[in-house]
Amino acid sequence: MSLREVFNRNQGLVAVISFLLMATALFVVYKTMNPSAGTQGNGLLHRHDGKTWFMDKAGLMPFERDGQPVYKVMLFTDGGSEPFVGYLERYSPEAAKQILQHQSEAGSAENDTHKAMLISNIKSTELQIKRPGAPESQWIKSSDPAAPATMSVKVRPGNPGPVEPVRP
Repeated sequence: MSLREVFNRNQGLVAVISFLLMATALFVVYKTMNPSAGTQGNGLLHRHDGKTWFMDKAGLMPFERDGQPVYKVMLFTDGGSEPFVGYLERYSPEAAKQILQHQSEAGSAENDTHKAMLISNIKSTELQIKRPGAPESQWIKSSDPAAPATMSVKVRPGNPGPVEPVRP
């Protein structure tokens, strides 16, 4: 019996397996493109372009605190004594507005699933990153081809390494 005949006899099973494979592939792509998909919630936040940081239950980045923008900070260690900021994360103001709008919409369970998918899509495609100290014009999307270079954190001179993320 050929493979085509097996598929033709089990179309329902083939459809379910195909769906599961596609869902798995989409999940892997999402996690690959958005490794820090927790930009909302408890986390390390910063002000002064990464010079100071603190723990807080955060809203969507950026938000203002004491009149200054606050972003998510990605801290690393490299065998040195102090953690350091590798890069910063935020959502564009337009993306944050869309996320908040979808979160505030009431609806049925089916609508909630659709809404969650929309929010997840916005978060995975609109997350922006930049190096601390870089000008405001240097924010790029995490899906930008230059993003891996921005997110690549190297050992600082004089430290033994390796570079490891600091988990809050």
